Amino acid sequence: MSKCAYKYKAWDKYARRIITHQELYFASPKDFNDVFDCQAHGIMSNNQFAENPFIIIDGKIIPYPNPSALLDKATKRGIDTCGVCCFSRAYNSILMWSHYADYNRGICFRFDLDKIKINGLFANVTYVRNKPIYDYTDPNEDKSKWFFYKYSAWKYEREIRGVVFSLENVKREQYRKVKFPKEALKEIIFGTNYTDKSTYDEVIDLCHDYGFHNVKFSFMEATTSSESYKLIKNPLFVKHQ
Repeated sequence: MSKCAYKYKAWDKYARRIITHQELYFASPKDFNDVFDCQAHGIMSNNQFAENPFIIIDGKIIPYPNPSALLDKATKRGIDTCGVCCFSRAYNSILMWSHYADYNRGICFRFDLDKIKINGLFANVTYVRNKPIYDYTDPNEDKSKWFFYKYSAWKYEREIRGVVFSLENVKREQYRKVKFPKEALKEIIFGTNYTDKSTYDEVIDLCHDYGFHNVKFSFMEATTSSESYKLIKNPLFVKHQ
């Protein structure tokens, strides 16, 4: 059974590379709009850190008065050991179209994540009110707490994220670019504010030129016939289908 996921994008040079290079970019969480992404709250349950914590700088032992602050600072290293690519489980999120797809002028890619192989994993994000606790002294601690937990205010994103792990490689730009097979891209959806036919044609022609012959095309429409705030997806019939 396929794992369906949607990626909202403005139509720019980075979105074009998804088609022209069959490439997904796994960014550093340092570049995200959530300053707490990929962080946990560190503890040491066996009290190793109890009495007089210290750090060593330039060979000198310096007392550190706040063990909790030191551990919290250390947990930020999760940001430096991973690359993250974000998707959503929803294609009709009013907020996602507004926030991540150029105010409904962008597009949304639908992927089958089961067809994309990465040096890591894809998983749903869990939304919580407090930072997950990471116990440094427990060898069986679940390390996914670093990467797949977010503050509950982001729940509307319904995020699925891919995370690649490598302390050495993710610091090098080329290792953040992950190739995917053509059959992994299933659909491209245009936003409700896409009124320029030339942009439709550019996206569709690129897919045709780069061998994405089985991609479906759709467009979102803001409903006017209901009391509800809804975006409805309709098929787009194109010449290259």
